[in-house]
Amino acid sequence: MNFKKVLLISTAVAFSFASPLKSCEKYYKLKENDDIFQVILNNKISFQKFKYLNGNKNLHEYKSGDDVCVAGKAKYQNIIKLNANEIFKISKPTKKQNEIGNKYIKSTLNSNQIKKLNNNIELIKDTIDNTLDSKEKSPFSLEKCKRKCEYINKTISSLNKDPNEIF
Repeated sequence: MNFKKVLLISTAVAFSFASPLKSCEKYYKLKENDDIFQVILNNKISFQKFKYLNGNKNLHEYKSGDDVCVAGKAKYQNIIKLNANEIFKISKPTKKQNEIGNKYIKSTLNSNQIKKLNNNIELIKDTIDNTLDSKEKSPFSLEKCKRKCEYINKTISSLNKDPNEIF
């Protein structure tokens, strides 16, 4: 046998014994009015695992008719990062909305209060981003998700309850 045939056969054998990093056990076809977050929660799968099994696609890119993996095995080699903009879809305000908002804020708050408000908005955004950016190598569980949401809630509540904070 020549060298090329030996190489081809050994490569084919090696690939036949290799195990995939991810394997889907259950697919779900998205319907017209499906909310991707509700689909994830109904199937008791973490956001990170869902993204991993579905090629790390942004959660807002799914549309009706898409087949998504909602159950499967994943060997966690890479950590999937989520950010606040992906969980909370916030559309960009129009120019008119910005003008109205800025006019209202300026008529209600002084410059120090506006600075404080902007700092608190950044704190909340950073808290959500950092909490959802799991650096743990272990699989994500609903209990961990609950603790993370409680931490986000605690941060926002503390700003809301403090009379010295603008929120």
